[in-house]
Amino acid sequence: MIQAHNQGVLIRVVTETDYALEDSILQLQKAGISVRTDNDRSGLMHNKFLIFDHKTVWTGSLNTTDNGCYKNNNNAIPIVSEKLAANFSTEFDELWNGQFGKTSPKSIPHPIITMQDGTIITTLFAPEMGVASVLMQQITEAETSVVFMAFSFTHDGIGNTMVARYQDGIGISGIFEERGSSTKYSEFGKMKQHGINVMTDNNPYVLHHKVMIIDEDTVITGSFNFSNNAAKTNDENLLVIEGNRDIAAAYLGEYRQLGG
Repeated sequence: MIQAHNQGVLIRVVTETDYALEDSILQLQKAGISVRTDNDRSGLMHNKFLIFDHKTVWTGSLNTTDNGCYKNNNNAIPIVSEKLAANFSTEFDELWNGQFGKTSPKSIPHPIITMQDGTIITTLFAPEMGVASVLMQQITEAETSVVFMAFSFTHDGIGNTMVARYQDGIGISGIFEERGSSTKYSEFGKMKQHGINVMTDNNPYVLHHKVMIIDEDTVITGSFNFSNNAAKTNDENLLVIEGNRDIAAAYLGEYRQLGG
């Protein structure tokens, strides 16, 4: 980023206040790059996305940290689309101007985008766009299977919807981050009790994914943990990528590599 800045590229950064004094952020500011925070509010600025030249979006679960890149299990996907970039630029500008949480407007230029290859991408931002309800609807409409990888899965509504679909005969399976999975808040124990095929990860660091794969066709990914904080308080982003079995296969490959 500093190298690009020195070459004349406009760099702007919005970061969570709790991490505003990290060395990397201080280095950016020392180089003259503009950085703004979420004003120390109660929720987190939990987004992880970059926008390049108004045409490419990079998003997923990856925090730009050493642990995020080299130790934790994460995913990231770059998508070339001016319409998608416009959606994320709209959200970024809102955050840049101090509109965090529920004060961030719901409207984006292109909520649903159809790519040239037929892939359909729905863009969602939390908490203003009711993301948990969209996830539950996607699970409800599943025809054969729902597979997930979850750092934090504590949202009762999403968990109950998966249990109900399992009882309908839909294949449900998933991997939880081990830390926190044994608490009363986690959906892990409830799913186990209902006989759902769930397990905890064996990474000594962190399984940081926030992913669902539905019917081996639809991938749901972004910064959105399956939690009440993600749904109601934090600033989050989520993509629903439908009709691209190659992308779904890549995410299923990660799930299987992790033991699912």
